[in-house]
Amino acid sequence: IGGDSHFPSPSSSPPMNQAPLNQRFRIFKAHSAILRARCPFFEAALSSEWVKKEGSLMIIKKPNIEPRTFDIVLTYIYNGTASLHEIPPVEIMKLLICSDELALEELITHTQEFLIKNHQQWIQSNVLSILEQVFDHSSFRLLQSYCMELLISTPSLLTQNPKEFLNIEEGLLFELLERDDFDKMKEIEIWDLVLGWGVGNCVGLCDSVCGDDADDVNDTGDDKIKNGRTKDINNHNVENWTDSETQEIARKISNLVYHIRFSAISFQDFSSKIKPFSKLFPVALWNDIQDYYHSSNYLNAASLLPPRRRFDSNILSQEHLEMLSDWIDLKDDFSPLVFPNDDTPYQFNLLYRASDESFNLKTLHERIDYVPNIIVVSKVSGSTEEEIVGGYNPIGWGDSGEFNPDIAYSFLFSFKTREDQTFGKISRIKRAMLDKVKFDSKIGLVCFGSSDLRIGGILRQQSGYTQLKYYESKIRDFQGTFDIDDYEIFQ
Repeated sequence: IGGDSHFPSPSSSPPMNQAPLNQRFRIFKAHSAILRARCPFFEAALSSEWVKKEGSLMIIKKPNIEPRTFDIVLTYIYNGTASLHEIPPVEIMKLLICSDELALEELITHTQEFLIKNHQQWIQSNVLSILEQVFDHSSFRLLQSYCMELLISTPSLLTQNPKEFLNIEEGLLFELLERDDFDKMKEIEIWDLVLGWGVGNCVGLCDSVCGDDADDVNDTGDDKIKNGRTKDINNHNVENWTDSETQEIARKISNLVYHIRFSAISFQDFSSKIKPFSKLFPVALWNDIQDYYHSSNYLNAASLLPPRRRFDSNILSQEHLEMLSDWIDLKDDFSPLVFPNDDTPYQFNLLYRASDESFNLKTLHERIDYVPNIIVVSKVSGSTEEEIVGGYNPIGWGDSGEFNPDIAYSFLFSFKTREDQTFGKISRIKRAMLDKVKFDSKIGLVCFGSSDLRIGGILRQQSGYTQLKYYESKIRDFQGTFDIDDYEIFQ
């Protein structure tokens, strides 16, 4: 690195540089004034006393940066541009790491944006190895966020490469487990994932949990772990673990187990898939979990987190969703569950909350008309039993005038809560009345059948009405008009 006396005057291109001496080493010539002015790393490096000098030239060696990568960087430093279209994504990642080391913030941002826009499939196929490189770097927030959202939306990417899964840092798993939107897997599968990561990183258990590739026969210890393939740890005989192996796994997953949502795991899964591993849990946490599963009421222990699958409702609870899901699946003999689980097969997406929209009917119909699979729920005013009344419309509200056989799946329902236990009542459409029922109220209240259930209205916005006609049984003891505090509509 020298001045104008050594190289031609600075221009938009660096001086002609020497051809590679080998694939790993190349000499680059550059103007010190340009490097200082345009690159924070060189501004500091060229001003330090440790820089090596040969006569009036300054020598900086960067053995960790490949020549072809630095060639792109040097061109960028001189003319402010970096053409990435002809560069493979693997090389672009190397450029990103190099840009961070040299503190070239604009190039860091540009490189991340280019990767995300132009190499999405490559990122998806290599998401864990990419995160391994960028996870602890604050400069790579764009790429970090993109990769984390990929894992949230498609958690199967976590195990598409078992070797890379075992390589991921605890902090990455921790960040995933913290998130309430990490809900595309069942919670018991998340437990299996955490346990597999802990067992797969235990040196003593590597032989039984990890298989070996032909190229890995000389690996030992941690190397064997990193090159192994995870197998089904549920088939592993935990009784054969030594005390030291158990302690090592417990230590590895000690911070992670607090973010397993045990309130979303059924008692059956807990008994068969978690209880055998009780020694892996901190004593206080395990006691809370035991109390939770063996208590007649839900336990609000500080160490236990609520389910991830939260939904936006001021009226319905998780237990209500489980009942509704069973009824949609034609399982009418539902009995209240002692413990919740995350087997609810449906997502309930809020389309309309009356109180949020000032009970505006125009907004209501803009949101729900012609939308199938609608659940309407209303909270009855003044009820000492937290009464909820509603209905399920599988075909949506419209005015096609044509008979839709799916109307047979419509039902009305009500819920009441007594002594912390929820009781549900369902009423399905009479088969003989299928062709009589229409869902075509597009301007006024929400109506099921004729008079069987009406919610809202123009004159009395916070009211409901029920009078048995087309459905099989009454959902309220008292027929006629009733007042409501609010109502919500979900798809």
